[in-house]
Amino acid sequence: MAWISYGVGILIDPAFGVKRGLGWTASVVPFTWLAVLWIGCGLAALIYAPLRRPGRDGHGFALIMIPPALWAMAYLLGIGTYTRGGFNAVVWVAVAGSTVIVAGMPEPRSAQRERDR
Repeated sequence: MAWISYGVGILIDPAFGVKRGLGWTASVVPFTWLAVLWIGCGLAALIYAPLRRPGRDGHGFALIMIPPALWAMAYLLGIGTYTRGGFNAVVWVAVAGSTVIVAGMPEPRSAQRERDR
């Protein structure tokens, strides 16, 4: 839901820091498309979330890592015009990295037993 909410925020009115830090991307990819990327990946993750069998929800985790990874890269590439971009990139790398950690966590044994029944 956070990805969908963030995408809707970009669609409605991108924050000043986003406009300033990622403004250079508007010449390559419009903010509307970036917003749709966030929303689409968030929706896909919601679709994959109930498929909690090993390997079946992995696509959802992969999709929700795409927007923050791209955001981090875009902030790093924009450091020349937005010096705080490096700090923002660290935050987005942390978001993507946290997703990788959560995706790799094993399921609790009780949840596995329930599904095996």
